[in-house]
Amino acid sequence: MARAFIAVTVPPLPALLRALGELRDMGPALRPPAPENLHLTLRFLGETPAASLDAVAASVRASVADLPAFDFELYGTGVFPDPARPSVLWAGARGAQPLADLVACLAPPLETLGFAPETRPWVAHLTLARIRSRPPAELHRFLEKTRDRSFGSVHVAHIDLMLSDLTPHGPQYHLAASLELK
Repeated sequence: MARAFIAVTVPPLPALLRALGELRDMGPALRPPAPENLHLTLRFLGETPAASLDAVAASVRASVADLPAFDFELYGTGVFPDPARPSVLWAGARGAQPLADLVACLAPPLETLGFAPETRPWVAHLTLARIRSRPPAELHRFLEKTRDRSFGSVHVAHIDLMLSDLTPHGPQYHLAASLELK
């Protein structure tokens, strides 16, 4: 079994790297991802039999092959589930309709392969940090100054089938397949 997900890999844009550095400086309550792990999840598949990964890749590849490449902007910040008890700090996506179209395109082939339909609405976001305990006061100031900040543009010419290993030092991601858009 492999812990799998489908994502848009996000390059380490300079504004993102600065933001991640600011978050790291706030102490151990915040756990930002490593720059090489930046991604926007389109669909989490969960524990997937290794023997099924080729079928997943082939099915998804066929479903996205006619979709055009596109750009979107990483813009603004917020938290999940709510500001009173945040557990995830995120950057949003402006111009995200093509991302939502990708997510919708993934559902039928994945359901055909036996993956249950997603029950929660999909929200385009890039995780900037997981919040492990009471957040520092600086986080509120960070959110205020980045609420309307652009972190840069991302060009999407492919999506990736990724595998995840959870370790004590954070997740380790491995590319299983890159699925090209038109």
